[in-house]
Amino acid sequence: MKVRGAGVAAVVVLFNPPDDLADNIRSYLGQVERVIAVDNTPEPAAEIVATLEEMGVVHIALGENRGIGAALNLGCEKAMELGSEFAITLDQDSAAARGMVERLLSCLGEGDSDDVISVVPRLQQVGGLPIELQASCIELSYAITSGAILRLSGAAALGGFREDYFIDQVDHEFCMRARRNGWRILQRRDAVLEHRMGELTQARRPFRFYYTNYSALRRYYMVRNLLETRRVFGSENADWLRDERRQWIKDLPKMFLAEPDKLRKLKFMYQGWRDFRRGRFGRYEDIHLQR
Repeated sequence: MKVRGAGVAAVVVLFNPPDDLADNIRSYLGQVERVIAVDNTPEPAAEIVATLEEMGVVHIALGENRGIGAALNLGCEKAMELGSEFAITLDQDSAAARGMVERLLSCLGEGDSDDVISVVPRLQQVGGLPIELQASCIELSYAITSGAILRLSGAAALGGFREDYFIDQVDHEFCMRARRNGWRILQRRDAVLEHRMGELTQARRPFRFYYTNYSALRRYYMVRNLLETRRVFGSENADWLRDERRQWIKDLPKMFLAEPDKLRKLKFMYQGWRDFRRGRFGRYEDIHLQR
């Protein structure tokens, strides 16, 4: 009898992991063949490493923060080395619902699926409203990486994730590049991943609303990588452009109304625009602090 999740490795990227990391990993530990944790934390806590080893997790300590793209590529390479055909890529604060991996894999067994590079779940925001589930597979133009089943041979042929983005738009850029090269991305409508989209803060004035309060450095990557992704893929991804515009139209007024360090954030956003114009990518510190 075929083992559920056989040939599937879970690749989870760590950076100063949360207290509930072990619980999150347990949610998918029994659904996959193996779990590989790629750790961007410069000095991982000994107790966390010990816990992962007790759980049978393959822990790869990078000794520095090399970004999400580099960590995903290393994790996928390790999965292929260990004989996995697929990898499910995960954030450290994501937890899988029961049967999620099996449902994702079912999309690969329906008809001609040789051109499917990824199958993604529905995202259930922790603390958010419940979502309506449907036992069907639909095609998407882009998706986030957390919870996505990835065909490792296809990802390798594409050159993996773009490492010089460091963080932000890494997943969208990969999806658009894959589709440009003839691959499809599907979503299983009854596979659920519990996901935290950052820490939200509530403002009470001038009215009540929630905002993300991203750091100035994060704003830098958001602007730089968005502009580059738009330059390369914008003309063929109108739906992505529309969604990004809507998000920024909602997000920027909240930043001006409620977030601290507005001037510093604006300076970093301007620097992101300048680096995009000059074609400078990679980790911010490598570009600027060592110049």
